Amino acid sequence: MKEGRIIDVLKTLSNREINRLLKFINSPYFNENKKITALIQFISNFHPTFNSKKLSYKTSYMAVFNSKNYNEKQLWYLMGDAVKLIENFMAIENFTNHEAIYKLTMLQQIDSKNLVPLYTKVHKQVIKEIEATELKDSNHFYLQYRLSETEFKHFINNEKRKFNPSMQKMVDNLDRFYMGEKLKLAVEMLTQQNVFGWEYDVKLIDEILKFTKSNTDNVSHQALIYSAIYNCITNAEEESHFFTLKILLEENSEFFSVNEARQMYVHATNYCIRKFNKGNKPFLAELLELYKAMLEKELAYEDNLLTPWTFKNISGVALRVGDFEWNKSFLENYRNKLSKKYQKTGYNFNMANHQFYIGNFSKAQDYLMRVEFNDTYFNTDSKVLLLKIYYELEELTPLEALSDSFQVYIRRNKQTSEYMKKLYLNFNKFLKRLYSINPRDKKKVMHLKERVEAASPVGDKSWLLQKIDTILR
Repeated sequence: MKEGRIIDVLKTLSNREINRLLKFINSPYFNENKKITALIQFISNFHPTFNSKKLSYKTSYMAVFNSKNYNEKQLWYLMGDAVKLIENFMAIENFTNHEAIYKLTMLQQIDSKNLVPLYTKVHKQVIKEIEATELKDSNHFYLQYRLSETEFKHFINNEKRKFNPSMQKMVDNLDRFYMGEKLKLAVEMLTQQNVFGWEYDVKLIDEILKFTKSNTDNVSHQALIYSAIYNCITNAEEESHFFTLKILLEENSEFFSVNEARQMYVHATNYCIRKFNKGNKPFLAELLELYKAMLEKELAYEDNLLTPWTFKNISGVALRVGDFEWNKSFLENYRNKLSKKYQKTGYNFNMANHQFYIGNFSKAQDYLMRVEFNDTYFNTDSKVLLLKIYYELEELTPLEALSDSFQVYIRRNKQTSEYMKKLYLNFNKFLKRLYSINPRDKKKVMHLKERVEAASPVGDKSWLLQKIDTILR
């Protein structure tokens, strides 16, 4: 059976959700069409893969209509109605799973029926539900606003000539929701503008930034964080914005979902990377501090795992900072956080890099030999590391051979972007000149240094310059 909309939707449901769906479609309140019930029940038997030979349009038709006279048009209409019913189920599940929203809607309906005693009881439940949540993101203040709005309407209907305190609460919560969400979207729009060149018109942003700065006690943590991120992007030279952001994240990241908190930290790490790339070396240590915080707060993971790239980046920064003891501990303690596919290779490559940084070149080569070269990412970087090891060990014959084959490998590799090809080829070109240059000809060595400094992009640029400076000394 070719995959269609109904299977696409059913594939997204867990076993528990499938079981609840079957109860849902059997309820006459939600569905009175027994043919839809029969169709969904039949197709659900093949969950989660839906790739059985017993599942086809004709077998589905027979299961529903108990007829061999296959009518495709009739089946397609029924499938369309079935998908709509499944979509209703998903919407209702999402609604009832958010207890605060569910009870708040219930409270609004109770108030519309003027059931005052019941309103008082459910009102207490809604307050308790909203206050119980640990998250203090824009959704929290939106719920607070909706609650204040309901309280305001209830007060108007029952206490018409008294001061209404819920009106101030309603406006304050609306401001907290609006400004936090507005700044979050402004940051996203600014990021897309910088990356893709897309232009957006963000109205009132200057006024919101000004208000946030002068009213820190009356705005949400979300607004404060995103205003700091916005300032980091638009006024990168003023480093105080970063340190404000760093403190805010340290003190408040637990009030946001894992995904949002992670993205906030990513903005902070990107700022450090940009500053370091412009020559501001202290920000490499700041970057490592952020990585350590993300690990401690469990914000560095994707689907509860470290990607091999994140693992390598964290280790690489620790090595460049010179925090060798922490890096070794990190590699040992977090290797099992890599997916099984990358555990051995990820650990061995980064341990090889660790040994290289502390000057154990032969040991680094030993670890590198254990790396499985079935991944382009590790294959290429392992070759670069081996080139540097050969240079440090003064093994010129294998260095020359690997340098020549590496150049061919990069040029022919279709999986490597043009930018990365240029980065690797420039590294290889300057390495060739470095090992073939006459160290006594200081003029030529100095000229090589100037060329390396001016070139971009160049892989391991700092290492090349370090080796050149050693010759000049």
